[in-house]
This record gives sequence, structure tokens and C-alpha cells, in this order.
Amino acid sequence: PWYATAGGIAFSAHGADGQWDPGFTTAKFQGAPPDVLYPGDTGPNGKIPKGMYPTPNMFEPRIGFAWDPKGDGKTSIRASYGMFHDIVVVDAIAQAGSVQPYIYREKFNNPVGGLTNPYLNQPDPWPYTAYLSANPTFFLPATAAALDGYTKNPLIQGWTFDIQHQLTENWMVEAAYVGKVSDHLIVDMDANQPIFVPGVDGTGLPLSSLANENQRRPYFNDGWSTISNVGSWGRGSYHGLELSTQYKVR
Repeated sequence: PWYATAGGIAFSAHGADGQWDPGFTTAKFQGAPPDVLYPGDTGPNGKIPKGMYPTPNMFEPRIGFAWDPKGDGKTSIRASYGMFHDIVVVDAIAQAGSVQPYIYREKFNNPVGGLTNPYLNQPDPWPYTAYLSANPTFFLPATAAALDGYTKNPLIQGWTFDIQHQLTENWMVEAAYVGKVSDHLIVDMDANQPIFVPGVDGTGLPLSSLANENQRRPYFNDGWSTISNVGSWGRGSYHGLELSTQYKVR
């Protein structure tokens, strides 16, 4: 029999400029909407925004073997297993700084002035200089991006089992099972997703439309529009049966 093993270890740590924490009020900026931790804040239970906690014990064992049960070179049984970690997409971490007063992001739904005058009845922040002020003005509703404080590196586990047999001098058949499970996949979710309200009003207009999208958000009254919250909540799996045959023509 033949055996092969391989192992590795990795460590990763990241930081961010804003962290979504509903109910918390920052002490760093007066006038800032609630629900966001900034660097320098001490949140509930002493929590400080770290952006991403290091994933400990990132040990990646891998093992595989091949076996010829009869020793005649006609049958081969193989199996393997491995663990792997992926990096967190750099842009996901960088986006966590996209929050006022560091960066101004805006989204207009059906602006009254159209594309020719999108700021009609809207606050016009340009030129944007709030980041230069110790007591900046916040333009509401604010759009922000945050990184979940417990984001982990994606973990992928893969395994195979394969049987290969030579039927004749020219003909070979093979059957294999391939499996893979992925945990902690990076997902971008709107933490302030509008709530759909079914039905129409007295004039026949729908109760849920682009015009009232922000008003239907859970944290609209706190001053927030879209909250792009990135975290490692995703999971995926794959299981496959692979059948193949080869015939050698002389």
C-alpha cells in the first residue's frame, strides 16, 4: 500500500472602520445615527470594533492513500480527505470603512428631479468634507457598509473515494465519489432590508414601492438606508458520482 499525508497551518487577522451593532450609540461623533461602533468606541460588554476576529486553530490536515488489493496492477482503490481555508475577500474588509463621516454613499430611489436634478428635495453634500471635522454633519438617511465582528475565514473540506479496474488489456472502468462541504462562506446581506407590505392604498397604489422603500426599513427611524453587512454565514455542499471508461485503440 501507498500512503501520503500533508498538513499546513495559517493565521489571519483584519481590521475595519465600522461595525454594525443595533442599539448602540457611538460616543465618537455627535449627531451620528445609532447602531454603529467606530474605532475608539467601547461597546456593550466592553466590545471594541475589531472588524474581524482571528480564526484560531487553522490547522489543515490532509491524507490520501492508494491500494492495489490483489497486487496484479489491475485494480486500484484510492481515497483522500483534506481541509482548506480561504482568505476573506479584501474588498469585503475595505467596504467596512464605507460609512459616514469617512465616506459618503448615496442611493436615490425614483428622485423627484430625475437624472437632470437628482438632488431636488434631497440634501446635497458636495463637496463632501465631513471627514475633516471633529463634529461632522451626517446626511440622513445614511447608507453604510459593515463587517460582522465574528467573521471567520471560509473552511472547505473535501474528500474522494475512487475505484479503478482494468477489465482487459485495452479497457478500463472507473467509479468515483467526490464530496465537498464549505462553511463560513462570505455573504453580503442588507441588515436593513425593506419589509414588504402587501396590498394597495385607497388610491390603488401599492403599499410597497420604490418611492417608500426607505420608509419600510426597520432602522429608517434611526437614520439608516441600506446597511451592507458582510459576514461568514454562507454554507455550500457538493456530492457527485463520477463514472468513466477508457478504451485504448491499438
